Amino acid sequence: MGTINAVNQSIFTPATVYDGVADVAFLEVVDSSGVGGIQCANTRFSNSTGKVGIDAAGVPIATQILVGDIDATNEADPFLLFGDGSFFAPAANPGMRITGGDLAQSNGKAITVAEGGSNKAGFSTLIAQNNFKSDGTPQPTQGINATFINEEGDNIFIIVVPITVE
Repeated sequence: MGTINAVNQSIFTPATVYDGVADVAFLEVVDSSGVGGIQCANTRFSNSTGKVGIDAAGVPIATQILVGDIDATNEADPFLLFGDGSFFAPAANPGMRITGGDLAQSNGKAITVAEGGSNKAGFSTLIAQNNFKSDGTPQPTQGINATFINEEGDNIFIIVVPITVE
């Protein structure tokens, strides 16, 4: 994590260099009729077991999701799963956005983006964009190096659009 946006600066050791990225394994949204957005632009989801990333199966996201990157290692399963019909509300910079990462999975697994029996992800376009980590370090737009599946393992086609946000 970085000191630039921390409310309590005393939690940081002065001699320690922080990478400006929150390290999180998994975020799950359950039992909800909808969520406005998920802002994890400076978050790297990673783990070696269980689910890695975001699982909001059946929950539509109104405006946008920002994710820094996802990396599943060993036996972990990567997820970017949320409800059909997402991104329906007008917003600045809407949609599913990967902010600085490339979604390459160390274990080579495909990312689950659709529920079982569905051939449609909660997003039709994945936007790869640049970002700044919380310590101010720029992260350029990366190419997306992932494949996508539903919960049954069937391939899901996703359009990737790289952009640079000023």
